[in-house]
Amino acid sequence: MKQFKYTKLIASVIACACLFSACGEDSESTTKAEKKRSETEITSAVIEDDAKDTEKKSDAVTENKGGKEDSEKGSDKNPDNASENASENTPKKAQDKSADDQKNNATPLKDEPAKEPFDSIVTDDTASEVKDPSTDKGATPATAAITLGAGNLANGGFATGDEKFVYYVTHMEDGRLTITQENRTSGEKNVIRTTAYSPNKTLDSLTISGNALYFRESGGSDAMDSTYSIIKMDLSSFETEIIYGGNISNVIVDGDFLYFSDDGAIMKIGKNGGDATELFKAEHSAITANIVFCIANSKIYYSDAANFAIGGMFYGKIYSMDLDGQNKTVISSDVEAKNEDIFFSDGKALYFYGNTEKDGAGYFTMKLDGSSLDMISKAAPYSRNISENADVVCNSDELYVGKNSSDHQLLYTGKIDSAKIVIVGDDIYFMVRDDSGSKLTLKRMTFSGQNETVLG
Repeated sequence: MKQFKYTKLIASVIACACLFSACGEDSESTTKAEKKRSETEITSAVIEDDAKDTEKKSDAVTENKGGKEDSEKGSDKNPDNASENASENTPKKAQDKSADDQKNNATPLKDEPAKEPFDSIVTDDTASEVKDPSTDKGATPATAAITLGAGNLANGGFATGDEKFVYYVTHMEDGRLTITQENRTSGEKNVIRTTAYSPNKTLDSLTISGNALYFRESGGSDAMDSTYSIIKMDLSSFETEIIYGGNISNVIVDGDFLYFSDDGAIMKIGKNGGDATELFKAEHSAITANIVFCIANSKIYYSDAANFAIGGMFYGKIYSMDLDGQNKTVISSDVEAKNEDIFFSDGKALYFYGNTEKDGAGYFTMKLDGSSLDMISKAAPYSRNISENADVVCNSDELYVGKNSSDHQLLYTGKIDSAKIVIVGDDIYFMVRDDSGSKLTLKRMTFSGQNETVLG
C-alpha cells in the first residue's frame, strides 16, 4: 500500500511538473509572439514615418529646383501609396537611396538654360550628369553664362555664343563658307549654313538676339554681286530671311533694332526688317566711307569720316548721339578716329585707332565723356579685344594676352589673318593662313594658351 501511495504521489508530482512546464512554454510563446508583433508594428511605423519624411524632403527639393511639374515627376503623386510601399519591409538604406535618386532627378537638366549665371560650378546633384556630357546632349553646361568680347564685332564678329551653343564661321574653301553650331557641353557640331560659291565671299558679324542669329553675307546668286545682306536665321528651324541689302558694315543688334553703316550713313531698322531710318550721314567730297560706331549706355558713339587720308581711309572727330539720331554732340576735339578699323566700347571707355597733333597716329582710349584721353600704343594698326577676364591684342604674326593693357604675354605666333580676334567665354578665336597664304583655318584656344583646336 505504501508503495502504491508513493508511486501515486510521484505520478502526481510528475503530472504537475508537466502541466507547469506546458503552461510556461505557452506563456513564453505568447510573450514572444506579442513582442514580435509589437516590434513589427513599431518598425512598420518607423519606416512609414521615414518614407513620409523622405518624400517631403524630395518634394521640397523638387519644388525648389524644378517647380510643380518636375515635383510630380520626381516623387510619388499619391503619398498614401508611398507609405504602403515603404512599409513592406523595405530597408531604410534603400529608402534613403531612393530619396537621393529623386533629389538628383528633380533638377531640370534638359532644354532649360540655367536661371542664374554661374562660373564653372558643379554641384553634387549634377556631377553625375556632366561627367560624360555625350550621354546627355541637353545637360546644363559647366558654365551657363557666357561673356562675349566687347570688341567682337569690331574684329569681324566671326564667332559668338550663348548659354548653350557657340557659333563660328569656317572656310571650306575660298568662296564657300559655313556657320557651325557647337554644343558647349557635348562638343557636338552641326553645320547650319553653307554659302553658295562666290569669289571673295564674306560671312561675318554674327550676333544672337532672342532665338535668332543675325549675320552679314556678301554676294547673291550672281557671283558678280558684291553687295551685302543682313540675314536673320531662326535658331529653331534654321530658316533664313534677308532683312536688308546694301553696302553694309558694322552690324550691331541692340534691343529691338539693328544698327549698321551703309554707304557713309548710320542706319537703324527693326529686327524683323521694314523701313530703315537714317540716323547720320557723313558729309565729304571724296569717295564713300563706311562709318565706325558702337553703342554703349543707350548712346551711339561714332566718327564723322570727314578728312580723307592716304590709302583710302578717313579720320574724323568723335561724336555721340541718341539711339534715334537726336542730340549729336562732339566728344573730343583733340583726337580723330580712323574709319574701318577698331572702334568699340566696354561700357566705360572707347578704344580706337586715331590721330592727334601731339602724339600722331596710334591706339587710344578715353572715357565716354571724352576725358582721360591716352595713347595705348604707338604702332601700326593691330587688333584689340577686351572681356571681363582678358585684354587681347595681336598683329599679323603674334597674339598677346594680359589682365590689363600693361602686362601682356606672348601666347601665339603665326600668320594671323587680318590680325582679328574674337572672344567667346574663356576662348579666343582667330583665323590663320597657311604658308602659301591661300587657305584660311579657324583656331581656338583658352586665355592661358591651352587647348589649341583647329575648328575648320
